[in-house]
Amino acid sequence: MSMDGVHHLEGVLVPQGTFQVYMYDAFTRPFSPDDMKETSGFLEVGETANPEKIPLKLSKNEKTLEADIGKDTSFPITVTLYLHLPGFAPDAKPELFTFHFNRFSTVSN
Repeated sequence: MSMDGVHHLEGVLVPQGTFQVYMYDAFTRPFSPDDMKETSGFLEVGETANPEKIPLKLSKNEKTLEADIGKDTSFPITVTLYLHLPGFAPDAKPELFTFHFNRFSTVSN
């Protein structure tokens, strides 16, 4: 859950090496495509001093934000997500979320 106590999210790492973020409102309803377009951010992989900032993109189906981190991922891995949610001021600091993965996620459709 985000610091505003309203937005919920789920981060998954699928076998193609793609990190995906699913976004939900206060009633755990998925974000609309418009809300997804207002959400932005980037992620860092690993825990090094100066990790690469990988931008999130809106998925083709507009249901997730995603970033390619590569198929050759070594586990365990830490992914740090920096996220601007709908309604944030343009100069607001992003919210920070940390995910730890020991394996790829299993996602059901």
